[in-house]
Amino acid sequence: MNNPYATALDGLILDDPVSAFFDFCREREKIRVSRENGNPFPWTDDPIFQKGRFLNVFREDDRGSKAILSFAKDIENDLPMLIHALFFARWCNRQETLDKLSSDMLLEPKELLKTLNSFNHWSNLTAYPVETVHWKGVDYSRLDAAVKLFLTIKESLAKIIIKSDRNVIKATNAINAEFKMQNNFPIFMAVIYLSCECRKYYSYVNGTKLFKGKNVFQPK
Repeated sequence: MNNPYATALDGLILDDPVSAFFDFCREREKIRVSRENGNPFPWTDDPIFQKGRFLNVFREDDRGSKAILSFAKDIENDLPMLIHALFFARWCNRQETLDKLSSDMLLEPKELLKTLNSFNHWSNLTAYPVETVHWKGVDYSRLDAAVKLFLTIKESLAKIIIKSDRNVIKATNAINAEFKMQNNFPIFMAVIYLSCECRKYYSYVNGTKLFKGKNVFQPK
């Protein structure tokens, strides 16, 4: 599966990438504060922020993150179960679904599958690609991985993450050594919950990302 993000910043030159990252963060947070204070759109003079959709600087301010936090509440002391919930949440990646589920439903795969099948769309198909997962010689679709596989391998995932010495990239690569996904971004999102949004911003600057479809911000 083609990774649409792999070459998004090819050819872009930033004199000071670190400053550029924090400039992005400051402007995005200024927009959030201005919006919450009731000020009228556009909240910023930046044309990219006016046209594009971006997550907030602090993930807990986003609706999707709030849904994941609510979904995974009360299991923070059970690391395998927490990892199970976060991997399911990232494979699902749809707020409307997570809002109607609870983490204990993950322990009943038949009932969970029945519930997911009741949605027109149980997962977010447009945010980022989620391909087949390979585990011990068996292929698992997005749905099967979310409903069946993560339940049975949550302890194994916990051990891999613990051995990664708090290094997100190391953990992502170690898990993908098992999953064998061409695009490991869903794993990364499960392991670390803004750098991706900054990359998105500079993809617009670079002209490799276009304002179309769900990428277009609609002020409400």
